[in-house]
Amino acid sequence: MAGALTPSEVMAAWDAGADSPLNALGVEAKPGERIVAVNGQRTSRERPPQALLVHQAATKVELTLATIGGAPSTRNVLVTTLNDEVPARYREWVDIFEKARSQ
Repeated sequence: MAGALTPSEVMAAWDAGADSPLNALGVEAKPGERIVAVNGQRTSRERPPQALLVHQAATKVELTLATIGGAPSTRNVLVTTLNDEVPARYREWVDIFEKARSQ
């Protein structure tokens, strides 16, 4: 049906918690960007972003994103972390299913 919304588009319209905070307006992380700091604390192999986000559910967190390759640049963004990642994982599954079905 022309103009019909896919299930993931409908879900996105009514449930912002079903998407990554990195896709939020004003953040819009791009492929190739990396999280290099969380609340001013630098990430490393010993302290990856996941470790720095422990106990940060449903809170505002400042992330520093860096573009790797080309002209290096960084930018700071404020995101609200997810309280529960299950809706986002479900949406990801729906997107994968839709792509497979349309091929």
